[in-house]
Amino acid sequence: MRASESHVWTVVGCALALATTHCGPPSAPRFDQCTVEAEMTLEVDGATKGTTPVTIGEHDGSEFKPYVDGQTVDVVLGFQGGYMITPSIRIELLADDPATICLVVAAVHSIDGDGAISPGFGGRMQFTRDGDAAYTEPLFDLLSHRDNLSGRNLTISLSVDENGTAVTDKKTILLH
Repeated sequence: MRASESHVWTVVGCALALATTHCGPPSAPRFDQCTVEAEMTLEVDGATKGTTPVTIGEHDGSEFKPYVDGQTVDVVLGFQGGYMITPSIRIELLADDPATICLVVAAVHSIDGDGAISPGFGGRMQFTRDGDAAYTEPLFDLLSHRDNLSGRNLTISLSVDENGTAVTDKKTILLH
């Protein structure tokens, strides 16, 4: 075998090894693979229509900070080359709700100005209780493969559903 053929087979072998192993941090949520099943019912407070028990924001493991309209959020370069934000989702729980739950999440993106952006993300996601709420791990919310996002407004329309009962949140953030 010539040296160049050997090099090609080495590269092909490495590529196959990477393609068949888990990429990314070990704590990354696995969409559509949530195996925790629990009975719970999402309840929307009918007395205060327009408010819901679900919020999108940032969670560093010790503190959750909900996004507020107009807030500046940092765009980060992902480990596979895309530009993303890393939000978490918080949902209020009742005292007798389980410590770990699986819910269907859908987020739809829209951005001001011209340019392509990902349509959003979704799937069954695991939420883990911490006090009176449960949180997702930070999500890898890929927005674009181009670095043209700074200074643009991103609207995230979020829906969390269990057994046909959906709760929603919508925030417009300024990308930085």
